Amino acid sequence: MATREKKEAIDDRALSIAGHSISEAEFNGCVRLALRTLAARGEFSPNKTSRQASLDPSFLRRVMQGKRSIGLFTLFKIASASDSSAQDIVELIEGELRKQVTDP
Repeated sequence: MATREKKEAIDDRALSIAGHSISEAEFNGCVRLALRTLAARGEFSPNKTSRQASLDPSFLRRVMQGKRSIGLFTLFKIASASDSSAQDIVELIEGELRKQVTDP
């Protein structure tokens, strides 16, 4: 019978990426960078997305500033109103998170 390694408990206010702790503020910054990348590629427009996804424009602005978090439902609403899939957005966020742990 194989012995399972015990994982250390992580801070409930953070997540662990490759053994590094990422705060909610840092995560929100990664979401901001991912959405800005989509906007630069012409796949996301904050104004159009807020209208089409029935999101409060001020909420989406705060997300774009890295000041607010989004849940999965909102992520899918953003994807459905943009030219990207939820998978594309998650992959961009994950890429930004990996940069955080390799280029602190």
